[in-house]
Amino acid sequence: IGSEFKREAYKRVRDSLKRLKKVAVVPGYIGITADGDITTLGRGGSDYSAAFLAAATNSSELCVYKDVSGIMSADPKIVPQARTVPRVSYAEAAELSYFGAKVLHPKTIEPAVLLSIPVRVRSSFNPQKPGTLISRKGTGRTVAAIAHRSGIDVLTLSSTKMLDAFGFLARIFEVMRRHSICVDVVSTSEVSVSMTVDPSERLDAAIDELKTVANVEHKTKRAVICVVGEKMSGSPDAVSRIFSAVARTGTTVEMVSQGASKINLTFVVKEEDAVNVIRALHKEFFE
Repeated sequence: IGSEFKREAYKRVRDSLKRLKKVAVVPGYIGITADGDITTLGRGGSDYSAAFLAAATNSSELCVYKDVSGIMSADPKIVPQARTVPRVSYAEAAELSYFGAKVLHPKTIEPAVLLSIPVRVRSSFNPQKPGTLISRKGTGRTVAAIAHRSGIDVLTLSSTKMLDAFGFLARIFEVMRRHSICVDVVSTSEVSVSMTVDPSERLDAAIDELKTVANVEHKTKRAVICVVGEKMSGSPDAVSRIFSAVARTGTTVEMVSQGASKINLTFVVKEEDAVNVIRALHKEFFE
C-alpha cells in the first residue's frame, strides 16, 4: 500500500471510530478500492485488517484468535507434548511462519509490526489462555521453537568450472526465476550448490535447462527442519546440542544452512526421518 493511500485510510478509520460511542465491530477481509469497488484482501486478509486497524488507532496490543493456543514449540501432531511458547520476537515469528508454523504470516501483521505494536495469538476455543505474545522482545531461550516443511525436493548442482568462475550462481538462479520456481534454502561449496524447492510441473523443465550448465542431482521426499531462537548465535553449544540430538536418531543430515539468519539453523533430512528428528530436538530443548 502506498504511503499516501495508507495515510488516507488511517484517517478514515480514526474519523469513523471517533463517531462511535460503543465498541466497534468491524468486518475484516472485505475492503473497498479508491474507485468505490468492493473487493477482498485475499488469504490472511482478516489478520491484515486487524493489524491495519491496530496501526491506524495506535493500539497498545493486537489480539488475534486462532484454532490453536498460540505458537507451539513444535507441531503438536508430531510432538504431543509440544507446549505453547509464551512469547517470541517478530523475527522469530517470521522465521517459524516461513518454515511451517502457519499460525500467522508475517506480511499479514506487518502494519502492527512497523509500529512495534505487540501481537497476541490466542485460541478461540480456550480464550482464557494467555497464548503467545509477539513483540520486539523474544523468548530469551536458545531455541524458541522447531518448525518443519515436508514434501520438499533438493537439487544439487556441481561443476568443475565453478572454481574461480564468474556468473555460475547467477545463471542458476536466472533459470529458476525464468521458470517461476522459488528457492527456499541454499548451501554452497567451492564447486557445487544445493537448494530446496517445492515440487512442481515447472521443475522438470528447469532441471533440463540446468543440465546445460552443471551436473544435476535431484532428490525428492525430503524435509526441511528449522530450529529458531534469538539466543542461538550467542550460545557456543547450541549447534553441538542440535546435531548431537539428530545423531542419536541415526539420521543423516543431507544439507545445512546457517549464517544468513542469526536466529535459525536449517537442515535437510529424508522425509521418513523427520518425525524422529523433531521429537529428539524437542526432547533436547523443551522436555
